Amino acid sequence: MHLSREQLLSLLPRLRKVHFIGITSPFCSFSARFLQQKEITVTASEANQESDAAKRWIAEKVLYVGGHSAEYITDDIDLVIFPNGIIPGNPEVQETENKKRPYVLVQELLGAISTQFKTIAIAGTHGKTTTTSLITWLLHKIIGTPNFIVGDAKDTIAEINTNWEIHPESPYLVLEACEYKKQFLSRAPEPFISVITHIDLDHTDYYPTQESYNAAFTEFLHPTQSHVIIDAQRKNESAALQKYKGKATILDIASLRQTVGKIESPLLFGHHNQENLLRAYAVGTVLGLTDADIRNALATFPGVSARFEYKGITKKGTLVYKDFAHNPQKVEACLQGAKEAFPEKKLVVIYQPHNYERTATFKDALVESLKLADVIIFPNIYSVRESDADKQLISNQEFADAIQKRFPKKTFFSTNDTPPYEKTRELAMKQSDDQTLLLLVSAGDIDKIIPELLT
Repeated sequence: MHLSREQLLSLLPRLRKVHFIGITSPFCSFSARFLQQKEITVTASEANQESDAAKRWIAEKVLYVGGHSAEYITDDIDLVIFPNGIIPGNPEVQETENKKRPYVLVQELLGAISTQFKTIAIAGTHGKTTTTSLITWLLHKIIGTPNFIVGDAKDTIAEINTNWEIHPESPYLVLEACEYKKQFLSRAPEPFISVITHIDLDHTDYYPTQESYNAAFTEFLHPTQSHVIIDAQRKNESAALQKYKGKATILDIASLRQTVGKIESPLLFGHHNQENLLRAYAVGTVLGLTDADIRNALATFPGVSARFEYKGITKKGTLVYKDFAHNPQKVEACLQGAKEAFPEKKLVVIYQPHNYERTATFKDALVESLKLADVIIFPNIYSVRESDADKQLISNQEFADAIQKRFPKKTFFSTNDTPPYEKTRELAMKQSDDQTLLLLVSAGDIDKIIPELLT
C-alpha cells in the first residue's frame, strides 16, 4: 500500500521498525540513520555488498548478508522503503505488495524528513554536486557542519570524507535535489532556499522538450519559503520564472555577479566553477554571513571526489585527473577548466559517454564539447539500466564517425574496448609524457584503468 505524503507524515511519529530495499546510496543511508536516531529499528537488503557503505551497515547488523529475500518483509515492519521506483520481480517488493504493507519511495521519505529542517535544495542540469558541496563547506566552516547529502556514492567532500552526515544540532539540511523524473519535488517538497545552477535540457527519456523541463523546475520552485537563487537572465531560467507563482524572494545571480567579482578557491578552475562559487556566496548572504567570512571559507574548499579530481602522476610524469561529467555542458566545462588550470599541457581526453539514449539525443553537442581536447580516445558507450531499444539508437561506430567528421585534424582513437580496458590504457600511455594532462571523462567504469596507469 503506497502511502500519500499526508499518510507518511502521520505515520512517522508512530514508526517502530522500517525496512529499506537498498541502503547504500547517500539518500538511503541518511534517511536510515535519521530514523535510527529516533530509536526506530532499521533493517535493509542490498544486492551489491562490496561497497564500503554496505560493509558498514553489515557491521552494524542493519544490512542482511546476501541479496534480496521475501523473508525480510516480516509482519512487525511498519514501513518498507523502496528505491527510486518499484523494481519488477524483486521478491521484497512483491512480498510488500502481497502483505499489503505500507511503503514509500526513498525520495518520499527523505522529503518528509527534510520538512523538519531549513532545507537548502540545489537543483540544476550541471553543477549541483559542486555547489551542494560548497554550501555544505561554507556552513561547516562558519556556522557549524549542517546535515547534508551530496551527489551519489562516488561523490565525497574531501577532508569531511563522506557524502552525507547528520548533525541534529544544526537547523539546516543541504540537499542535492535531482530533477530526473521530478524526484526533486519529493526530495525537497518545501525548500527554505532553492538554488538553481542551470536549466539546460537533460534526461530526454523523461522530458521530451525544453518546455517540459522548464515546467518541472517551476513546479520545484513554487513552495520555496525564503529565497530562490537563480540566474534570471538566462533563457531557460527566465522561462521557468515567468510561470513562478511562489512567495520567495528572487535573488538574481546576474546582478550579484557584477558586485561580487571573482571568488578565489584554488582547487576550482574555470568559469563554470566561478558560477558554482557565486551561488554558494549567495546562500551565505541570505544567511547573513559577511563577505570576508564567505570568501575566507570558500578559499579553503578542499574539493569533491570525481569532479576534476587529481588521481596521481604516471612514471612518465603525466598528470592524471578524473571527472564525472556526462552531459555536453559538463564535458565542455570540464575541458575548459583543465585548459585554464594547465594551459601549457597537451590535453589527452579519454571520453566514455554515459548511456545510449543520452548519446543519441545529444550526439552533436557531446562531440562539440570535446573541441578543446588535443587527443581524444573513445573506448565505448557505457550503458546501465537501458532497454534493448535504447541500445539500438546509436552505435559505438556511429559516435566515433561523428567525432572524426567534426574534428578531421585532431588525433583521435576509437578502441571499441571492454573491461578491463587494456587497449585504452596502453594507448593512453603511448600518447602521454611529462607535458601531458590525461583526463578521464566518464560517469561509467573507465576509471578502472587508473590504478594501472599510476603503477
